[in-house]
Formats: sequence, structure tokens, C-alpha cells
Amino acid sequence: MSALELRAVSDPIALREVSFSVAPGERFALLGPSGAGKTTLLRVIAGLGMHSGDIYLGGRNISRLPAHTRRVALCSQHAGLFPHLSLFENLAFPLYVRKHDSVPRERIRKTAACFGLENFLERPARELSAGEAQRGALARALLSSPDALLLDEPVAHLDPPLRIAVRDDIVRAASGSAAMLYVTHDHEDAFAVAQRIGILIRGRLVQCGTPQEIYDRPVSVDVARFVGPLPMNILPAVDGQSRPGILYGIRGEQIQLGSSDSDARGIVTASRFVGGSTILHVECDSGMIRVALPAGSSVPASGERVGLRFRTGALQCFDAKTGERIACP
Repeated sequence: MSALELRAVSDPIALREVSFSVAPGERFALLGPSGAGKTTLLRVIAGLGMHSGDIYLGGRNISRLPAHTRRVALCSQHAGLFPHLSLFENLAFPLYVRKHDSVPRERIRKTAACFGLENFLERPARELSAGEAQRGALARALLSSPDALLLDEPVAHLDPPLRIAVRDDIVRAASGSAAMLYVTHDHEDAFAVAQRIGILIRGRLVQCGTPQEIYDRPVSVDVARFVGPLPMNILPAVDGQSRPGILYGIRGEQIQLGSSDSDARGIVTASRFVGGSTILHVECDSGMIRVALPAGSSVPASGERVGLRFRTGALQCFDAKTGERIACP
């Protein structure tokens, strides 16, 4: 049985019949550009927005239940801690609200330790750093023992080293039976946290799969250009040959420099070093192609003419009118 299941969920503005399920204990990321409807969907699941369609949690239809009875926890990119309370009091707050007979202090301390906060429990929330406050908000969400944990871009405002650390904390802490739905516009966050990813574009869920499935076999030009450190190269022709109604796609790391038997030829217009690779911009007859050269590769100078060889079997095909993936002829 799915822990969380959505059936044709729509709202008047942002969502169009969204359907998917998340298994107990599964980490599922909803990835999409700004304005796709990601936060709207989280609010609908939490009971904070109007919708049509059905939402099931643990086999129970919660579509018409008030928010406080749904057994979900929502954590956003803004920590939302009470500044005048200590971190311990903030973590205990959901338990006070639910009128527990006693506050499980040891459980609070263990959960805080999962996020490296065991030494900050007595500190007022206003004295915590941004990273500590965000970790505190995540710990508070887990302490409410939700059936579904809803995370709305929880690391968006953190600097890169801290983002990596908090993502690792999320994966380590979210190992119970609750379904986790992680919303982000950043493919790195989605790939690092999720076991499966759903791509939401213009209010529609267009693809679901593992991170590798979505990266390797995008269902459309929109997905191919959105997912990955570089947009997939989309070309109207290869080696000067075009076919009516077909666009060709290939990832930058699937292209090598070569002089003979090249699939395309062009002039280097720019290059930039990004750590593990160097990105070349090559202007060809079919358009600009981005090439990802491995670290240590010889980098041609700007203005130099180069040949490009495509890895065998790497080329993908899309319908030029609909943008949908098709079999290559």
C-alpha cells in the first residue's frame, strides 16, 4: 500500500490532474521550474488549498479533512522557528500542541543529534545560524511523527557546503515509515535526496522515474533541457542531414572532440572551467552545441575550428511539433 497517493489532483490555477504515489519510507522529489505548481501541490496535500481529485494517506482519503487532522508535517525554506523560544522548546512544540502527557526529552535529544544540534538545545532560536535554524525546522517536522513529510525547498537559502550537509542529514534522518515529498527547482537537490523524481511542468506531471532514468531518457524536449547540469543539446540536424519533423538530442558529456569522421563541425566561441570539466560552446551550422570535456583535457582556443564526434547510440530523437520523445529512425 502507498503511504501517499494523489489521484487527478487539480486546482483552479496551477495544477492539472496530478497523479502519483509514494511508498512508505520512500524519498520522492517533485522537480520543476519556478511557477510549475510545486508549492501549490504541497499546500493542497497539507490541507491549505482548494482542489479537486483525491488524496490518500495510509489508505485513508484525507481530501476533505482539516489540515490539523491529516498527520502531515510541512517544512519550507524559511525555518519558521519561534525566535523567543529555545531550540528545545521549538522542537517540543508539536508535542505540546498534540497534548502529549509528557515531553519525550530523550527522543527530542536523539532527533536533534541526527542533525548535529544536540549542543544547541538550550540556545534561543534567534541566536542560531541559518543552517542551524533550518536543521531545527527539519527536526521539528520529524518529531511530529507524520505519515507524510513535505519539504518545500528546505536548503534553497543555504550556501553550497551547508546545502550538501543538510541534504545528507535529510537522507539520514528520513529513514522511517513516513513518505517524504521533497519539492525543488534544483536538479542537484533532487538527485542527491530522492529515490524517485517526478517532473512537474506547467502544472502537469510529465515524467516519473529514478534520477538516472529521467536524466538518460527524458520524455520531452522540455525535460531534456531542464534536467541536468547542462541543458541537453537539441539540434535540427546532424552532420548536415535533417529529417522532417525530427529534433536530435545529445548530452554534452556524450560528445568528444575529433578531426576526422566528425558528426558535426564548428568554431569554439567560449569555454569555462567548472571544476570537474570544461564546458565548450561550439557554433555549428545546426546551432550552438555545449560540450563537456573531462578534467585534464586539452582545451581548444576560442575561434578554433573543431570536429565533434557523438558517442555511439547516444543520440535521442524528439518530435519537432510536440517535443515528445520518439524512436530514432
